[in-house]
Amino acid sequence: MYALPTRSQLLTMLNEEEAEAKIQMQSYVNASAPVIAYLDNLFLSKQLGIDW
Repeated sequence: MYALPTRSQLLTMLNEEEAEAKIQMQSYVNASAPVIAYLDNLFLSKQLGIDW
């Protein structure tokens, strides 16, 4: 099992500063919302459920 890096370790590995990383992460979160909604609707339309 692998451990997740701390915030400072992650930023060091990515060679990013906190402010820039926050902007990029927020952009990723905003862009992923429609994808999550699409997948949710796809699972529901195929009657696969979302509680597994």
